[in-house]
Amino acid sequence: ELEASLLSPSSFAAPSIRFPVFFATETEELLEMEHVVNEGFANGMQYQLSFTPSDGQPAVGTQFKSVTARNFQAWIPGSATQKPSSTVNDAVFDDEDYESLETDPDMEVLDEEDEDLDMDGEVESPAPAPSSSSNRLPTIAIVSHYDTLAAAPSMAVGADSNGSGVTVFLELMRLLSALYARASAPYDLLFLLTGAGHANFAGTTDWLSTSDQSLLKGIDMVICLDSLGGDNGDVLTLHSNANVKNANIQSLLQAFEDAFAVTGIRIQLDDSEETTSLDPDDEGEEDTYLWQHEPFAASRFLSATLTARNSSPSYLKRSAAGGVYDTKVDFNQLVRRTTAIAEGIARFIYRLSASKTKLISGSLAANREFMKSWSDLLSSRPR
Repeated sequence: ELEASLLSPSSFAAPSIRFPVFFATETEELLEMEHVVNEGFANGMQYQLSFTPSDGQPAVGTQFKSVTARNFQAWIPGSATQKPSSTVNDAVFDDEDYESLETDPDMEVLDEEDEDLDMDGEVESPAPAPSSSSNRLPTIAIVSHYDTLAAAPSMAVGADSNGSGVTVFLELMRLLSALYARASAPYDLLFLLTGAGHANFAGTTDWLSTSDQSLLKGIDMVICLDSLGGDNGDVLTLHSNANVKNANIQSLLQAFEDAFAVTGIRIQLDDSEETTSLDPDDEGEEDTYLWQHEPFAASRFLSATLTARNSSPSYLKRSAAGGVYDTKVDFNQLVRRTTAIAEGIARFIYRLSASKTKLISGSLAANREFMKSWSDLLSSRPR
């Protein structure tokens, strides 16, 4: 119990502590550093933390005002007005469903060579963002963050938080790319993987502040994926700041309910206000986001986070979730949930909520080997 308490980031991130405390693996270099510092203090010497910035000039006592985060972005363009090609299996779509897949006849037809992924899910040359035009398709953004945090950074693998979210994110990219190759769709898909999630989603806010405005204006909905591999029953929660009566939120929720029903998974909506402040006593402090959709909501995007956590954690508990004990996921649950999530998003895209047609099945079902390789990789190292 004492060890668990010491290794929990929440033990060291209380508002009364104004400096970071971390653990590191004991090495000869670290022991030598400790010896030099202790010997210096014994001889009346004092030390100051210094670092060398990019300009090469040493600086002492300088505070870091920003976080460097690397974001990754990919596109799957929507297409056409005609029926899906004849290669679509009747088990996937029937004639009645074809009619519901037809889109605005004025929408631009995009060439097949513009796709980001091939049918096997291998990454090809990135497709450019859709050009700014009056007939550009609306965009659905599917988003996740990949970094981890713990009191011992080298031990923070974050298998569930947010390794599971990234695993689902990558499999959704593969599945929806294959589906788009078979059936024309009325939406472009934007896949965004961001860094610095545990630094108040700094990667997300940076992407929002630096992206082209024409791209941002085309986004109709943002779906974030977070912590989907926990062994916590058969309930997923859709957290959103949007009005519960919003038509698109209701349509998405219905699509998930229909998709989840056949798998025994239930979904619930939490539309409470999640944003909080790290220290309630610090007036004027920047808001601290508990879910990744919140920076999008603050920029007035319709957005939600899908997660296996049924309630919003405090900021400190969210940071601790990816700690040193988060080393594995319930993989069978993760695969099952991934297929259901892909089915729900596909139903929302094609507006097939009331249909009994199953879109994600057979060759379009979640690939266990693909997911296992990513889950194992993400669970083996800090990020």
